[in-house]
Amino acid sequence: VEDRLIDHLPVATLVHGGDTLHLANDAFFELTGYASLRELEADGGLDALFVHDDDDAGGVLTLKRADEELI
Repeated sequence: VEDRLIDHLPVATLVHGGDTLHLANDAFFELTGYASLRELEADGGLDALFVHDDDDAGGVLTLKRADEELI
C-alpha cells in the first residue's frame, strides 16, 4: 500500500478539480460516512455533500453525510 501524505493530515481532506474527485483521506470518509470516492460520485459527487441555503445571505454551506445527517 502506497504511503500518501494526504493520509497523514489531521483534518478531513478531499482533493478535486472542478467536479472530478481525485483523492480523499480516512478522516474525510469518517466525517462524511462515505466508504469511497466511487460511492460519493454515485451519490452525486460534490453536490451530494452540501446543502445550499439560498435564504442565507452569509453564504454558509452545510455538510450532508451519506446517511443524510446534516453537520
